[in-house]
Amino acid sequence: MRIPLRQISTMSGDQAVNVLNTFMKETHKALNWIEFGNGTKQENMAIGFATITNAGGYSANTKITVSHSLSKVPIGYIVINQSVAGSLYDDGTAWTTTNIYLKFSVTGAATIKIMVF
Repeated sequence: MRIPLRQISTMSGDQAVNVLNTFMKETHKALNWIEFGNGTKQENMAIGFATITNAGGYSANTKITVSHSLSKVPIGYIVINQSVAGSLYDDGTAWTTTNIYLKFSVTGAATIKIMVF
């Protein structure tokens, strides 16, 4: 949907809000898949997000399978937020185009948000 900015100023309030909401949603979709490369040279890298939740609790240092939608093997992850103190680390299992494998150092319930790239 392409609408010149000058045209938005002539729309009713509801029309303008709808157009801007659509623009923001499309921008969010586009930015969710910015690419910066494979980590060995400067270029674009695909970024995705995952939330790891286990209300029943984790056993410390056991494999956690985390699904992602990058459609390629990630090169890393960054913890954005976690509900309890502890370390999230690589399990050592080879990552795939659909999953990464991590371990968490603490036993108990936790929610961890990560950025996968």
